[in-house]
Amino acid sequence: MTQLLSERVARLQNPRLADFEIAQEAKRREAAGQQILNLTLGDSDQDTAPQIIATAVEALQSGRTHYTPIGGIEPLRALVAQQQAAQDGHSWSPNNVVVGPGAQNALFSALMCLCGPGDEVVSLDPVYATYQGAVNATGAELKTIPIQMADGPRLHAEDIEKALSPRTRVLLINSPNNPAGLVLTAQDVALLCKVAKAHDLWIVSDEVYRDLTFDSPHIPFAEADAKRLVILNSLSKSHAMTGWRLGWAVCPDNLADAMRNLAMCSLFGSPPFIQDAAITALELGDGPVHAMRDLMQSRCRIFSAALQKARGLRLIAPEAGMFALVDISGLGLSSTEFAARLLDEESVAVIPGTAFSDNGHSYIRVSFSEGEETLQAAAAAIRNFSERCLAASAAPELEQ
Repeated sequence: MTQLLSERVARLQNPRLADFEIAQEAKRREAAGQQILNLTLGDSDQDTAPQIIATAVEALQSGRTHYTPIGGIEPLRALVAQQQAAQDGHSWSPNNVVVGPGAQNALFSALMCLCGPGDEVVSLDPVYATYQGAVNATGAELKTIPIQMADGPRLHAEDIEKALSPRTRVLLINSPNNPAGLVLTAQDVALLCKVAKAHDLWIVSDEVYRDLTFDSPHIPFAEADAKRLVILNSLSKSHAMTGWRLGWAVCPDNLADAMRNLAMCSLFGSPPFIQDAAITALELGDGPVHAMRDLMQSRCRIFSAALQKARGLRLIAPEAGMFALVDISGLGLSSTEFAARLLDEESVAVIPGTAFSDNGHSYIRVSFSEGEETLQAAAAAIRNFSERCLAASAAPELEQ
C-alpha cells in the first residue's frame, strides 16, 4: 500500500502528550454541564491589561491589518533586544530578534535550524511535555538530566557529563522549570556555560516564567558565548496573553537569518496589531508582571496550606511560575491512576507526572491558574481522595 504521509509525521508523535488528554476530558465534562475543579493548564484566569487590548483595537481600526516584516516589526524587535541586553549583558540588536506566534513556535523554529537526524538535545528532567515532539521533528534525540528537588544546586556536573556524547548539539534549558517551578542557581548556570563552551554546544534557554520568580531570582546566561545562545520568551504567562500567540527568540545573526528563512515558508510574518499590543505590554514595565508574580505566589501558599495536613501527599514547594508538583508516592497509586480516579471521584483535574518524565509515576502537576475558591475546594477534594485511598489500603491489613 502506498504510504500516504511522510515518515516525518511519525516523528511528530509525542507519547507524553497522551497524559494531557485528561485536560481535554475535563473540558468535555465541563461542556456537558459537570462542574470541574480544573488544575491542569497554565492559562491564568486574569484578563489581559486594558491598555494592551486598547492598543490592539486602535491598531485594527487604523488599518494595521497587512503584511509585516517576516521576523517582526522593528520597534518591537528593538524593545525586546534592549530589554534582553539589560537582562544578560550581551550586545543584542534588533536583528538578533525573531518574532513569531509564541515561544513554542520560537523553540520549534530554533531547533529546526540547529538540529538534524543523528543529533542529540539534552534537557532537564522533568521536562516540558512539548519538547519531545519538537526535538523529534528535527530527527534528533532528546536526552535528559535530573533536576535535584532538594534545596541547593539543581544540577550535578557528573549527570551532565554522563548525558553528553559526540552527537550532543544543544542544551535545552527551562528555568524556571515547568512543571516543577524550580529555578537554577548561579552555580548551575555557570556550570552549564562551562560545559557548553567546553563541548561547543548551543544553549537554548526557555525563559517564559523568568518574570514570575518568588524568592529565588532568575539567573541569566550572562557568561555564555552569545554566538551559541538562544533566549526564548513570550508574553503569555507574564501578561496573561496566552491567546494572543506572541513570542520571540533572541539569538546570533546567523541563526536569526535562518529562522527568518524558515518563517518565510511557514508563517510569513505575525499580525501587526498583535505586535503593536506587545510593545504596549513591554512598555508597561514591571507593574503588571509583579502583580502576576505576587498572585501566583499567593495562590501557591494558599494551596500549599490547604494541602498541608493531607496524609500521603507532599507538595514540592515551587520557586516560580504557576505550577507545583505533588508527591503522591505515599498512596501507592501511579500518577495516571491517581489523576483518572481523582477526576472521576472528586471532579478535580490534574496532570499526571508521566507527562513530564519517565520517572513521573510518583507525582502529579497542579496549576495555580484558577482563583482561591477553586484552589481551596480542589485541595479539600484531594485530601478527601487521599484519605479514602489510605483507608482502602489499610482495610486488608485489618482483616488479617
